[in-house]
Amino acid sequence: MLKVRYCFLYSLLIFTFSFSQECERFVSTDSVNINESSYTKTLSLKTPYEEGQIQIALISLHGKYYLKIYTFKILYFDLISSLEIISENMSIVFKDVRMFKADHQRGVFILNVQKNYITTLKNHGITEIIFNSLKESVPKKTSKLIRQVSSCFLNQLNNQ
Repeated sequence: MLKVRYCFLYSLLIFTFSFSQECERFVSTDSVNINESSYTKTLSLKTPYEEGQIQIALISLHGKYYLKIYTFKILYFDLISSLEIISENMSIVFKDVRMFKADHQRGVFILNVQKNYITTLKNHGITEIIFNSLKESVPKKTSKLIRQVSSCFLNQLNNQ
């Protein structure tokens, strides 16, 4: 019963915040490793962590944009293969993608993406990813969070 009250209060609190305050909950400290060098982000927004669900981070660094996808189900560490990301009825394929080990139970893909693809994520989210013939579906709740994070990320870019 106590959990229900806290959930209700939390929902009520979140509902009363404006959109810009809503975006603040996605702000994260993150980094990107590119060509053996580690860079700290200039702008990073991430979906909340939820056990067993895909999590994404969008990072802006030196005028380039990166999409990090954390996965629990697809675990082929250090394998290089094609990664297909399906957003409702659209699909994009990234060639020669390496899966890195994020921690003992999650893998991560780091993709250099164009701003127009972030707009696609804002409008359609992600419904499924396919790596090395293994599929991972994305629940509607998570896809909605991906759309929210992408929208906030684009708003932040436009305000810089």
